[in-house]
Amino acid sequence: MPTPESNKPFEAPRAPAIKTTKSRAKAKATLSGEVRRHEHPVLVIGATGSFGGAVSNELISRGEKARLLVRSQPKAVRLFGSMARAELIEGDAQDTRAVAHAARGCRAIVHAVGYPPSKWDPNMMGAVANALAASREHKIPLLYPANVWALGPQTEAPLDERAELLPHCECNRVAIEIERALRGAAEHENAQVTLLRMPDLFGPGVSSPYADAVFARAAAGKHIKVPGNPDAPHQWGYAPDAARIAVWLIDRAAHLRHFTTVHFKGYTAVPNAVFLSRVAEIAGRADLPIKSIPWWQLKMNRAFGAEAKHMSELRYLYDRAVLLEDRVIKHAFEDYSNTNLDLAISNTIAAYRDRK
Repeated sequence: MPTPESNKPFEAPRAPAIKTTKSRAKAKATLSGEVRRHEHPVLVIGATGSFGGAVSNELISRGEKARLLVRSQPKAVRLFGSMARAELIEGDAQDTRAVAHAARGCRAIVHAVGYPPSKWDPNMMGAVANALAASREHKIPLLYPANVWALGPQTEAPLDERAELLPHCECNRVAIEIERALRGAAEHENAQVTLLRMPDLFGPGVSSPYADAVFARAAAGKHIKVPGNPDAPHQWGYAPDAARIAVWLIDRAAHLRHFTTVHFKGYTAVPNAVFLSRVAEIAGRADLPIKSIPWWQLKMNRAFGAEAKHMSELRYLYDRAVLLEDRVIKHAFEDYSNTNLDLAISNTIAAYRDRK
């Protein structure tokens, strides 16, 4: 299916040159090949969630030390295996002392706690404050995975790391407040913060109302039902790819500014229907219909539940598009490319089927 931009349904990744804010020589590194082993672990808060699980698996697969703060050790053992592969600590991201204790002796913190939009204020705000306090107390960098909410409704032109934050609704107001608090701590309190902004994630272990509406239904042979306009552009990020970038940023934190924003755009589908159709094909059901859920019906859709109101606030993300441009990645990673799209979709479909 042709696209307005390039007659290809997806943008091909481009190999960037190395550039950093300080020294090209010191920061030059590749995402493959020999990896330095570190003496101290990385603390992942919310390790059993979508992004946290991907980062934890990336660290473990590299043979790096990982300390995982989780609310349920049995669930973490099911996901990651025995504690020989990672250090598991049971605790709550809302507990300031638990987070500070877990961060002791670590070299970095990844805040990967996930909350539905209805619980961002105050739960997400409190969890971020605890992670930031622990990073300042122990003088270690913090990586925060952001979404596109704080950018507000903008033009469909891709937005790079210099894009402004536009207030629009309650969801994006809270997102902006969190990002400004992180920037303020970096600029005025000498904290080291990296903000990794990502589109909708998919992949093994990922679960969200939007991803489930696509992958869970396709894996079960049911027609795909999504809110918004499937003929609008949309970006999807494969969680293991995002995790590779996150770990690279953690390793190079000493060569970044106190506050650094990095965009990970993943795959750009023009339109989103191209991506959705490919999911159906790889699921073995190329005949699956792709249906749009009218916004007035969304609140009655059980897949979105209590979050339908908040998704309606963010309808501009699905009716039009908010697209990311990954200017920093292009100039910082010598050998980065996205995982082959068909492989990423196939792995995700298989993971959903294994969940039964």
